[in-house]
Amino acid sequence: MLSTKGLNLTMLSIPCVKSQQLHDPQSTKLIAKFENPTQFQEDCDAGYDQFLSRNVVVRHRYFSHFLEQKQDLYEQLLILGVGLDTKPDTLPCLKNKAVYGCDLAVADIQNIYQATGVHTQTKLVACDLENGMDQQFLTRLQAQGFSLTKPTLVLWEGGTFYLSPEAVVHDLSFLNQQLNLVGLLVDYMSSAVFNPPRHEKARRQLDLVAKIGCPWKSFFTPVEIKQLDHKLGFTEINVTAHGKIEQRVFGKVQLDEDIMYLSAAFKSVAGTK
Repeated sequence: MLSTKGLNLTMLSIPCVKSQQLHDPQSTKLIAKFENPTQFQEDCDAGYDQFLSRNVVVRHRYFSHFLEQKQDLYEQLLILGVGLDTKPDTLPCLKNKAVYGCDLAVADIQNIYQATGVHTQTKLVACDLENGMDQQFLTRLQAQGFSLTKPTLVLWEGGTFYLSPEAVVHDLSFLNQQLNLVGLLVDYMSSAVFNPPRHEKARRQLDLVAKIGCPWKSFFTPVEIKQLDHKLGFTEINVTAHGKIEQRVFGKVQLDEDIMYLSAAFKSVAGTK
């Protein structure tokens, strides 16, 4: 069995949820050889109304919808903080797309794929999203075949809140300046729920992620998200509260309706900067 010691437990928890809740066969293979891979997921779910399980499913449904709906708009997909995201290998709309993923833990990700015998079409590139979104990163990305001129959609799922707000804005602004960015799919944790904590459950969640060495650092309001998207030149902007999607997916809202905001933003003319 593979040990979880030293691994980013939040990264490993995503395929755990997708295996259980979405019956994703690739996720099942990714966790099959790990010893007790579900511990962090179980801790999150127990402390906050099945938070992690419901959140991962909501995110998956929202982003998958827009990846499919807008598939004719983009030629390549760049996933920030890619982790063990299986969408590039399971969504039909991405089958013929060039997919690139960046992450600080690229070595761990590659080792997991190798140890489990699972193949991904995602081309992995190392990047420290807090401090390393720069020209050197773009050079590494291009070395993998990435094009700065092809219409590109950026997906940043479950990652902004591990960075400072300044780093989030910097990364998105830099990519908007350097790429032919036509679409942006991002989620943000809610300032109203977590900054400061609205209740004890929110406080426990913050304590839990801090305890495993992955503290949450940034929180946004829907107004701030829309302002950022407008500043980046996006004209078609959708910002949806987590609870609205949770209601559609599960039939009830169990978490705070505004625990997270999910955003899909697109430019009306491909290539507009």
